[in-house]
Amino acid sequence: MSKFAKARREAAIEPLDLAQIEVVVPFSIEPLDFSLVTKKGPYVDVDLRRYRDGDSCVGIVGFPELIEELLLVVRRMIGPRPSSPGSVKTWISFRLPLLFMWLTRLKREIGSAPVRVAEFEDSHGELFKRHILELGGKPKGRQKQYSAIWSLLTEARGDDAPPLNWPSIKVAEEIEEHPDVDPRAVKALYNACKRVVDEAFADQRRGSAWLEEGVDPRDAEGERRTCQKGKRGAVKNPVWHDHANLAVLTKKLIRDRIVGTSNLDEKTKTKFDNHTGVVAKMSVGVTRQKLEAAIAPTPLEVAASILIVSMETGWIDPVGNIDLSSEWYILRGTVDPHALGKTETVVLQAVRPKTRKVVTAVGMAGSRFRSYQLIRFMETRTAFLRECLRERRDLLAAEPNSEASRCEMADIDARLKSPWLYYSSKCNRLNFSKGTEIAFVMSDQLKKLRQRAIASLKPSQKNDAELIAAIGRLKWSDMRDAFASHIYASSGNNIFLVKQALAHADVGTTRAYLRQRRQIRQRFDAFRDVVETALTEVDEGRSIDPTLLFLANNYKDFGESDRDKLFAYRTRMGMGCANPTDPEHHLAPNHPHGARCAVQRCILCRHGIVFSDAFEGLADRHADLVWLRRNTPPNRWLTSTLSWELEAIEYVRDRVFAASTERFVARSENRVVNINAGKLFVFDDPEVIGGR
Repeated sequence: MSKFAKARREAAIEPLDLAQIEVVVPFSIEPLDFSLVTKKGPYVDVDLRRYRDGDSCVGIVGFPELIEELLLVVRRMIGPRPSSPGSVKTWISFRLPLLFMWLTRLKREIGSAPVRVAEFEDSHGELFKRHILELGGKPKGRQKQYSAIWSLLTEARGDDAPPLNWPSIKVAEEIEEHPDVDPRAVKALYNACKRVVDEAFADQRRGSAWLEEGVDPRDAEGERRTCQKGKRGAVKNPVWHDHANLAVLTKKLIRDRIVGTSNLDEKTKTKFDNHTGVVAKMSVGVTRQKLEAAIAPTPLEVAASILIVSMETGWIDPVGNIDLSSEWYILRGTVDPHALGKTETVVLQAVRPKTRKVVTAVGMAGSRFRSYQLIRFMETRTAFLRECLRERRDLLAAEPNSEASRCEMADIDARLKSPWLYYSSKCNRLNFSKGTEIAFVMSDQLKKLRQRAIASLKPSQKNDAELIAAIGRLKWSDMRDAFASHIYASSGNNIFLVKQALAHADVGTTRAYLRQRRQIRQRFDAFRDVVETALTEVDEGRSIDPTLLFLANNYKDFGESDRDKLFAYRTRMGMGCANPTDPEHHLAPNHPHGARCAVQRCILCRHGIVFSDAFEGLADRHADLVWLRRNTPPNRWLTSTLSWELEAIEYVRDRVFAASTERFVARSENRVVNINAGKLFVFDDPEVIGGR
């Protein structure tokens, strides 16, 4: 028995006058041995008695007064209901042992150590910093542990005590380089997710039809019929071979499993397995997995929907925090959510788990593959699962109150808010839905989605080893990088717009998302072209025209012949210009006075002149605009000046190049094919393709 325990027992037995004795250890309001319930359900037992009594196995001397003073602060920092067992382990297994092992070292080497929080001084900060740096490990990890101990002691000292001026641990900032995200790989994964969502819509329609037509096969036993020769069994019951009837029974099985009731006996379950199992004795032409998919969402369906939402919004963690019980969307331009047109927009809202701040994203509401429509679909798709969850909660509320039932009811309340519920017969009853554990679903199902994306590649892409490898490397977090690249390219390289879209507090964080090797390589190539153009102008003894630098930066094949055309009042497309220094304001609102036109959209300008050698340039421009029309939402295309430019080129083609229309169309279509194959780029700009 320890000295502390012995003294406490003697004090409890002998009736001593407390005013005449010295209190060595104050009475503890909070016990040092307690349990916590995390938000995910499991209990975590916490035992801090070794810091009071000492632990020879770990090498810690007991500091009873100090642990008593720190106890309330530690519990407050952990929280009344921590997010996971890992957050409790961080304090109990890492930070507190780090502090008390250092104090034990001080007592062994110096002969004294602080035994109360009031005894800590500024000089102890340098000693603790030296101790934590000697332990090794990652610099950021050391800094985080050091700061946590300082915060613990500062809060325990209270506002009346002088602050602890401890030196800080400075960590050199490392430039984070995000992995390359191939836009073609993201596009392939997106198409695979869309096909899974299409299957989900088909499963829902099939399930609704089955449930309307079917009856419980136990209530409608039909006349047995003789099976065909060669089939197992001599007779069969047609009622048990009807898919609609089996769907009704599947729904009851799912309800039993979630609610915890026993409305179906073991004989019925065995008979159901014999008809719908993987190795069914009497196959009915439909598997149990297909019947379950007609009743409730599958894990693959949830993962595909989450990926599409992440691609459109750039959200990763907030996707799992979409709360259907609160105002998770705001309609713009209409008040009827069921009468949304393709041009309507909607604002989505969610809470970032780490900061608890509300983040928003704006998207289109028309297509069923848009985030808003997908979440609404999942809300409808999971209605039956929510009904079962509420029944389960009602049963728990009717039972005697216990910590386990309260924990499960809190877990059910959290799941009812999430749109990402699914049912899987492989899970046990309590974990039928991983609605609050999105990371588990994504890590398990993303492999299948990547395989689907590779299997559905076009024949011309089947042998593209680089593309296949890029698809195989895709992670859920890469969708945020792809979203940042898309916004950056679509906004004319506006990093502040990307910062706003990603909800970053500091633009330095945004820069990390734009440090993909592919993007860095493209920027260096563009910079090299600009420098080479400027040096060529200097070597030739000519003044540097800003328009030349602009064209060299934005067009890969800009050369000496293009420069000669520009200075001869000819554009890159071969068209002439009657006044290249004064373009129309609606085409070039920011044109610098006296400089040559950098917009080069001569087909829409009143100064434009069509020459015969503009044939190839106009055909190439026509191909680029055709590609954009096919890959741009209709509402955006029809409201842009690009649609006017395409009509103008086709008008000139029919009037000026009427005799060569077939050759014009052939050249345009050939360029579109090369753009789709990745051999050419729209407007000779790789970022246009990367942004789609």
